[in-house]
Amino acid sequence: MNPEDFDRAAAFWAEKDKSAEKMPADQLRQWVDSFLTRHNTLALATASEGGVRCTPLEYTWKNNAIVIVSEGGEKFAHLKVNPQVSVAIFDPYTGFGALNSVQVSGTARIDRLDASSIDGFAEWVPYPAETFRKLDHPMYLIRITPTRFDVLSSSFKDLDFDARQRLEG
Repeated sequence: MNPEDFDRAAAFWAEKDKSAEKMPADQLRQWVDSFLTRHNTLALATASEGGVRCTPLEYTWKNNAIVIVSEGGEKFAHLKVNPQVSVAIFDPYTGFGALNSVQVSGTARIDRLDASSIDGFAEWVPYPAETFRKLDHPMYLIRITPTRFDVLSSSFKDLDFDARQRLEG
């Protein structure tokens, strides 16, 4: 591909969105909230000058944030210098007419979870505090505050909206 081909491909959705039938933001926000609540596994993409990482993780959707508890890993090398992340959550593929996914862009905040700090984060952590008091190493709370949701749902066409929708924060 030449540079113009890359530019054209990169602009594809931006151009298509100009004439797309938009879903009202409140209705789309309800759909996103329901979708994120029903799911519990995501792919977290982190990046820095040192490279990129995409990590499958369990999550919960709470207080308009994606909440992850992690023991560590390469993703933290990237998060140390770049808190901007991307998350993909999707239904298993069963056919072109049954697509459902959300890509979330956002900012990650990291807190250390250990015996002395767990009580301060109890509202965020989906596990009993006693679990963390028994560990011989800290865990980490990753809270992602969304800045944008890119949504794809074939079902939107049945409501006379484009299948692809965008919702800011």
